[in-house]
Amino acid sequence: MRKPRDMISGLLSILALAVFLSACSTTETRHGHLLPKDVAQELATANISQARVVDLLGSPSAISAFDRNKWYYVSEIQHTVAFFRPDTVRRSVLILQFDPSLQLAKVATLSETDGKEIALVSRETPTKGHQITIMEQLLGNIGRFTPES
Repeated sequence: MRKPRDMISGLLSILALAVFLSACSTTETRHGHLLPKDVAQELATANISQARVVDLLGSPSAISAFDRNKWYYVSEIQHTVAFFRPDTVRRSVLILQFDPSLQLAKVATLSETDGKEIALVSRETPTKGHQITIMEQLLGNIGRFTPES
């Protein structure tokens, strides 16, 4: 017959293993507007006003800074395993272009394959100035201050 102490240590081992394995499970996170898959085709076939689009899809993720009649709906799904960097599974951008009478004129979609990697430049801008030596720091204040009377 097993001792209660051995049973408790066995249960604690199983519990620790379960916690360890559950930490390695995949977590799915969704960001932005989660639009139905065929929303672009449905919007392209109908003559819809800007107000109706807001009723159907909500407010856009972004509005173009140069053309107020161009709206963007962005959505993304990411999977994360444990502490590793998230992996983008699906990203889509729905672009809606409205005509001057605020009727939907054009519908386009972009996916993660349409994106481009942008390399960041790690250069620094040099600044002119005087590098103070340690002796200048130690002796620089001698004679600058007058004693209070």
